Amino acid sequence: MKKLLIKQSYLTLAAMTMAFIMINSFSGCKKKENNTPAVAPSSLNFHFHTFAGNQEDTDSTKVYVNQDGINMRLYFSNIFISNIRLITAAGDTISPIKDTVLLKHFDEETYPLGNVPAGNYKTVKFDVGLPAKINHSNPMSWPSSEPYSDMNAFWYGNMNTMYSGTTTNGYNFVNIKGYIDTSKTGKGVPTQQFSYQLGGDNIRTTILMPEQDFTLVAGVPYTVHMTIDFGYLLHGLNLKTQNKCNFVTNPALAAQMAKNIITYPAYGSSAPAMFRYE
Repeated sequence: MKKLLIKQSYLTLAAMTMAFIMINSFSGCKKKENNTPAVAPSSLNFHFHTFAGNQEDTDSTKVYVNQDGINMRLYFSNIFISNIRLITAAGDTISPIKDTVLLKHFDEETYPLGNVPAGNYKTVKFDVGLPAKINHSNPMSWPSSEPYSDMNAFWYGNMNTMYSGTTTNGYNFVNIKGYIDTSKTGKGVPTQQFSYQLGGDNIRTTILMPEQDFTLVAGVPYTVHMTIDFGYLLHGLNLKTQNKCNFVTNPALAAQMAKNIITYPAYGSSAPAMFRYE
């Protein structure tokens, strides 16, 4: 009987020891995961300058010369930027801020994007336009914090002027207005009003900026400076007859103009037209 008790006690002690080792082993693993220091992110901003004809448009009443040598005046320019991606130094594409949508206004420049992983990058990539899910939604269905919402504080009277009016057609991706000179020389006073609203899933355009290395340091904000030259959109148009375009009523002309978002013949097929690093 004594031997049996000793044996049982030994077995109990062995089981308790094994359980203690296993508990500590699991606890050790969990503790190690929790104590692994996370790499602090960096915050990223986009800073856009509005250009008209290779010149910064700082005054909506001032006349600028566009890329075709024609006098123009731009007083309204809105453009949606979405699907923002970063290209790492190794060539990988990451989308830490994929749900962020920017609405660039004529006189606003800095747009915070939030936190992104620290590291070495060589360029940025983004879309002009909106994802289909947003594009074909009702602006009243979104919270006021979103730029495509009717309730956003930017819109006067809760009327989103980037919305075409129906969920079938969706939003205007680009909306610009101004005046252009249609005289023979193009050097006169711009008196012909122009108004262009470009949209539609078919013209959502991906912009891959040229390589320009930059490093995001943990805890340190970084700003990518770019220019948007809206003068490019008017290239190739007969400005006497093609001074107005709404993508809903004239999708062919809208698609023609949208090609100037990516390339401009004078600079070759590999150069982004509207977008350049500052």
